[in-house]
Amino acid sequence: MAKREHISLKTKLASALLALEGFQYDEATGKSRRVNLIPYLDSQLMSADQIISLFAWDHWPHRKADGGSDHPSNLVPRLIAAHREKTAKVDVPEMAKSKRIVRKE
Repeated sequence: MAKREHISLKTKLASALLALEGFQYDEATGKSRRVNLIPYLDSQLMSADQIISLFAWDHWPHRKADGGSDHPSNLVPRLIAAHREKTAKVDVPEMAKSKRIVRKE
């Protein structure tokens, strides 16, 4: 039996990121359904580097600004656009509120 070729960590990471799912609203049924964040046919045309470049690592559940660590248990891969939206609509307002409360006290 021939020895298998080594699979690089970069290829494994890209594969894991391709397995991530999100929800998409289906107008025909009126329900949400699970879909891959990156469609399979699109992923076949991309290199591992290109797949990885679509993601940013979000510090969740503990923001880095609030003392969260870079440990894997505190990092969540998000598509860059989704990460920017969460930062703008959730993280920044929550941090501003925390600062207002601290200043008031």
